Amino acid sequence: MYDGVISAEDGAVVRSYELKFDPVEKGNYQEVADKYWNQDLVDTFKELKPRSLISDYNLTLCGKEEKLSEDTGYLLKTLVQEMSSYEERTGEKCFFSIASGNFASYLEGKVAEQGIYSTPGKEKITQPPAGIKALYDQFKVEVAKECGDNIYWQDNEVRPTVKIARPDKMDDETYYGKHMDTVGQKSFDKAAQIADRLGIPKEYQSRHFDAFELLIPGCTKVNAMETMTEMYDMPAEKMVYMGDNMNDLGALQYAGTGVVISNDNHEDASVKEKTQNLKKALDKDGSSYMQTKQTFGEGANEVFVALIEALRQ
Repeated sequence: MYDGVISAEDGAVVRSYELKFDPVEKGNYQEVADKYWNQDLVDTFKELKPRSLISDYNLTLCGKEEKLSEDTGYLLKTLVQEMSSYEERTGEKCFFSIASGNFASYLEGKVAEQGIYSTPGKEKITQPPAGIKALYDQFKVEVAKECGDNIYWQDNEVRPTVKIARPDKMDDETYYGKHMDTVGQKSFDKAAQIADRLGIPKEYQSRHFDAFELLIPGCTKVNAMETMTEMYDMPAEKMVYMGDNMNDLGALQYAGTGVVISNDNHEDASVKEKTQNLKKALDKDGSSYMQTKQTFGEGANEVFVALIEALRQ
């Protein structure tokens, strides 16, 4: 069995986990790695020698179906094994982490689908600022008034999350396709306008292809990474962060190496736009970053392979 660390934001909680899974067969590695080989990433990681990887979940580790692929699960296990071996050889801490606005229980379940099981460890709780609940409650009232039956609220006591209601008997293809692209995006546009009108900063607004949510001040991905820096004595320059959306901006800038998943090459306009906006913001700030060649989990696999190669040298 091998150990690792996975962290997730659940409202205002940053929590660490010990990972357990059966060892993977190393004989299959090169065949899988060849499909995701990115020489630029490999060369850069070998030079910089990062020791941790923090990743967004939706549209980074997976696509719209929100499930890890078999290759992603295999490479994640291989990475954690390699991190464990590196720690034994050098005495230096390594970890893999997910920084996401999803519930921790949701992420635990998704990772478990690939045979990776999590035991909760250390955690840090951040209380919401005074007055934020009243402001977010007002947001919910106004969104409900303007969007009506087109939306519903994902159950979360503090962090409002707008989801799109599914009409009776609508199939998956229509719901996640045309319905989400029309009714969904219009509803999220209205939610964003209301958040702006109420003076809620952009950094606390998180828009996904199937949801719009308000994050809790003090519990952003950057805050989570700062906590990981303290928990594991891991300097930011030894961290790699990968993501695809505007809510990954600060985390990409905080990490020593930021990698953008190239979803701007995707055929889906709503997916493409999110990554285009992220890259524009990074370019505007003069932030350096790298890019994958592939989208979604295939792009994440490029990062896994590059870090595995760096740890093995």
